[in-house]
Amino acid sequence: MSRSIIVPMSALAVSGVLVAGCGEEASKTQTTPSWVLATAPSDTQGIAEVKAVAKEGDRVVLRGIIGGRKAPITEDSPVFMLVDSGLHNECTVEADHCATPWDYCCQPPEAITENSATIQIVGHAGESITTSPTAHGFAALDEVIVVGTVGPRPNEQVLTVRATGLYRVGG
Repeated sequence: MSRSIIVPMSALAVSGVLVAGCGEEASKTQTTPSWVLATAPSDTQGIAEVKAVAKEGDRVVLRGIIGGRKAPITEDSPVFMLVDSGLHNECTVEADHCATPWDYCCQPPEAITENSATIQIVGHAGESITTSPTAHGFAALDEVIVVGTVGPRPNEQVLTVRATGLYRVGG
């Protein structure tokens, strides 16, 4: 074969692989779910402040840090723990001080309880979902704003929010 035929055929073969690769990649791309918000909601509230007055069904907008325990967020659940942004986390101040700084182990347990909420992501109509926020890049120590409604409150220490919106601050 002459060299002039080999080069164009090689280029054609390579471009075919690239096009196939692009098509495969595009089909693997996930769409952003409706609960991932593109803009930051305003009028955020502190978790302790909301816990003091919130009733089941109240609409809330909370700002906090994904944390409060060793595994505050997992790959197999739409539920995660949120700690009020105002609660100082000494575990993140010193480099290499704590292997799991998202658990707020440097705070007394009662401070974590007072300043934390359980967040369950639901669809806009309130239906259950199975997708974890980790599938869309959310992780422990991310600061987020949560929009949702207060779920059942068996006592004043428990705050569960059925979230229809989640926004990553600074992301």
